[in-house]
Amino acid sequence: MVLNDLDREVLRFAAAHCLVAPDHVSALTSAPIAEAGARMVRLAANGLLVRDRLAAAGWGCFRITCAGLRAVASGLPPPRLTRCHRHDVGVPWVWLAARDGVFGSIDRVLCEREMRGALSDVDAPFEVQPDGEHGHFPDVMLLTRSGRIPVELPLAAPAAEQLAAILRAYAADARVVAVLYLVVDPWVGELVQSVVGQLELTQLVHVQPARFGSELPSPGDD
Repeated sequence: MVLNDLDREVLRFAAAHCLVAPDHVSALTSAPIAEAGARMVRLAANGLLVRDRLAAAGWGCFRITCAGLRAVASGLPPPRLTRCHRHDVGVPWVWLAARDGVFGSIDRVLCEREMRGALSDVDAPFEVQPDGEHGHFPDVMLLTRSGRIPVELPLAAPAAEQLAAILRAYAADARVVAVLYLVVDPWVGELVQSVVGQLELTQLVHVQPARFGSELPSPGDD
């Protein structure tokens, strides 16, 4: 298969994410969703993507393969299919929102897969150490001239103690100038805001509704 520029753009996008769907690619390339879906089906037919039929997206979702990664010279490993379908479908919308300026002027946007694979990156490391041993990566990292803005997309209520440890680690990192929690369910946002208030981090941590891209499916759709 001879790849054109749009094919490579789609594959680079897929390399950064665990799952991508045609509506993501439609937003990425400004193509009609039917055209985006047909492109992804064609890439899958040539072994560059693999299609997973999930209820999280009407067309199903796609993951990049080893051959797809080689086609765009990516050193990342192929993504594994997880049980967090709803989250994995949501994160690409965060990336697209950042690209489109929803969060202001951004120099660079990185997803967790990219952060984990960027050991030799001049800006690495990207994780914080909530317990002093195990690193925590945000879902998306916004790199700005002022500093770093980790973005989290919690679709289920995090354990309060774990959340507090992560927030304290962000607050202790001089590179972090703000932390953004995007919430779909209001009660998750209430929990995050409660912990933020207890830690007196309201100037650093911001909680906002996730309003971008297409609607995320309900938890039962997985």
